Amino acid sequence: MTPLILRAFAVFVVVAISTVCLPTAKAQEVVVSEYVNQIDETLEWTELLVLRDNLNMVGWIVTDDNGTQTARQGGCRFKDIPLWRNVRAGTIIVIHHRGQSAILREDLDPSDGYIETTIDNAAVLDVFKFATGAFRNEMSVATDGDFLQIYRADTTYVHGLGHRADPGPSYLSAQRPKANYPSSLGNANSVAVTGSTLAAYDSDVNRDSLSILPNNERPRPGFPNILEVRQRANRNSLNHLFWRSYREPTWPSSPTIQLRSQTATNQTIEWTAVTDPFPADNVTGYLVLRSENNFVGFDASLIRDGATFTAGQTLSGARILAMQPTSAGATYVDNSVECGKTYWYRVF
Repeated sequence: MTPLILRAFAVFVVVAISTVCLPTAKAQEVVVSEYVNQIDETLEWTELLVLRDNLNMVGWIVTDDNGTQTARQGGCRFKDIPLWRNVRAGTIIVIHHRGQSAILREDLDPSDGYIETTIDNAAVLDVFKFATGAFRNEMSVATDGDFLQIYRADTTYVHGLGHRADPGPSYLSAQRPKANYPSSLGNANSVAVTGSTLAAYDSDVNRDSLSILPNNERPRPGFPNILEVRQRANRNSLNHLFWRSYREPTWPSSPTIQLRSQTATNQTIEWTAVTDPFPADNVTGYLVLRSENNFVGFDASLIRDGATFTAGQTLSGARILAMQPTSAGATYVDNSVECGKTYWYRVF
């Protein structure tokens, strides 16, 4: 019997995109990415972006200010439940400002990196007020100004995003990182950070890294922020690339694929594992592909954001063997081989 031959293709591609270089320092674990002002407060929401992996957000606080940026008002505190104990980098958290939100899409499954809820959902959030007798226990964005802030469980400041033509005391006294759009905010408008780097979230008072967008043009929770219409050109993906970079798994240097064992009917491959600080949540995983012609003509761009794959599917001439979480290990047993053939493998 002719022995099986395996040629491991020792090239790893991280989520099928080029790695984006990031600043070495990541001071803020979470940032306020966008918030919306509406006359109808059931249409208002605040969007957070998590930047530190495997973050315990139990007890963390989100709050807003008044229209003159002189006093913190209502807010919420993250409850001590599993949902907030191991939040992954790149996760988007959307909090609606009213329990009866007309646009709420309740989503408490963190496996896709997206969480959406309402400030009045007592199962996941507690009402929080910095001062007894504070005006509101819910969040309400003001037209003239506001300042949305994040605090850790010990009430130390993390990040803030605001708007006001002349920044008020709350904003001016807040430490960095912070950003403020120097304008009032009309009805059905959102304040959004549109930059492509972490520095955009700490750009202070500016109109370059921030945008005010009308409701019919942009603000949809859970989508990366785009530039104002007048500035847009072809740069829609700036903030998108930044968000995606925080979701990319980290591969050790010089990863390889190799043959672990082989019989007449199967062969086991193993590869260098990605770094996953919390494999138990099954968020990070591998896509294993096999080719019989050394991936000639293979189009890696098909492995892209939003695509859905199925084991056994043919993709650009290669076969998808498996999709497995990191908790299942960095090995795969290929039981569908034929004696005498040569196979090449890739792991994404």
